[in-house]
Amino acid sequence: MKVNLFSVKGEEKGKVNLPDRLFEKSSEKLLSQALRFYEFNLYKVRPRRKTRSDVKISTRKIYRQKGTGGARHGARSAPIFVGGGLAHGPSGLKRLLRLPELIRRKALALALRDKLDNNRLFLVEKLSSFKKTKEASQLIKNLLLKSNLTSKNILVAFKSEDINKTRAWNNIESVKISSWNSLNAYDVFVSDLLILDSEIFGSKAATLKEENVPSKISRTKKQASSLNLESNLKKETKRKILKKENK
Repeated sequence: MKVNLFSVKGEEKGKVNLPDRLFEKSSEKLLSQALRFYEFNLYKVRPRRKTRSDVKISTRKIYRQKGTGGARHGARSAPIFVGGGLAHGPSGLKRLLRLPELIRRKALALALRDKLDNNRLFLVEKLSSFKKTKEASQLIKNLLLKSNLTSKNILVAFKSEDINKTRAWNNIESVKISSWNSLNAYDVFVSDLLILDSEIFGSKAATLKEENVPSKISRTKKQASSLNLESNLKKETKRKILKKENK
């Protein structure tokens, strides 16, 4: 897929071919399911309340079992007494939902495609070369004008090796910095503008080429079976020759 490439000043330079699987379309239900998972995992840990076993109070039976005319009771740590434990209260456990890796990848591809279709994704060269905050803020202003946006909820993704070279972006308000490896569908979908470093896809293209090269060692089942037959025949002939020599 062809994506526009922008310079450091925000000017369009040309187009770059990127792998189609990064922006492939699939079911929108899959994206909504993934967003629900990410939102659920963002919830904070609930407070923990003490149960009757956690309350520091006497466990002595308050009065005898029979003969008082009152109800049967045990210790004052029961939930019906003041100062007792709470029944069915929050446990304080953090519950996490997990997504399969394939769904995470497809959801990220859907979120990237949504940003690309709505002119909210910009591929910029040499993002890690910025040394001043002024240069980075000027680039953001130019890209916001091109996308007709007023809000500044911006996500900037760098190559994982260049994540430590982002000091120029740290002081800009409402800008979130992320590495390409830790990018997820929720962050992409929630952001108003997505800026990607072109060096990310330079390394990706190289790895894709290596993956597509067929290995010389790999053989088909028919070739392997024929080779096994040949080796077995050679072994049998050697055995026969040795038997004749021994006789």
